[in-house]
Amino acid sequence: EIRPVTPLPEARTTTDQAWEQSLVVALEHRPELRQQRLEIDASEVRLARASSSRRPGLALNLSSSARGFDGDSSEAFEEAAGFDFPTHRAELAFDIPIGNRTARHAVNAARVGVRSARLAYDQIESRVAAEVRDAVRQLRYQFEAVRAAQKSLELAQRQLEAEEARYPEGLSTNFQVLEFQQDLAAAMSSEKRARVNLAKARAALERATGRIG
Repeated sequence: EIRPVTPLPEARTTTDQAWEQSLVVALEHRPELRQQRLEIDASEVRLARASSSRRPGLALNLSSSARGFDGDSSEAFEEAAGFDFPTHRAELAFDIPIGNRTARHAVNAARVGVRSARLAYDQIESRVAAEVRDAVRQLRYQFEAVRAAQKSLELAQRQLEAEEARYPEGLSTNFQVLEFQQDLAAAMSSEKRARVNLAKARAALERATGRIG
């Protein structure tokens, strides 16, 4: 015996939310978009690093040292460790890259990487927007399908009750009552199937907006 643990949804709440609002959620939560944004940031960092290699550089080097002058090695070590005779040094190194083809090619490649990363993001965003729009459309369709199936079920129930009321009066036959019972069973099955499709549509929208998992 199969016993479902998740109740089927009811078509009691409206689905008038604009798909643009769901798209905003998807742009924030879809993992492939977040990953591609990180890739864009990384490519921009690589471009900045490659561009900096073509600029003039100025380096400041500072150093300090000490020596010990004594015939006794232990005394000489103490003088050096105590900086009795210190030597301080400061140095400025300025370099200008001239004709650095390697750096120039690295900058061009990094720029191409940035454009490629942004283009890939736009493509993913367009695909996500299409998925969200389709998921919202399907949810609205399944919502209306559930409402229609519920109305059909109510009508089938009323028809069967009316036919059963006519049967004792001799105004109906067993065949007609059985026929309405079959119609009611078919309506119940259709209503269950519509609610299952509504649950699937809701799950599809959750997946499209990146809120599953």
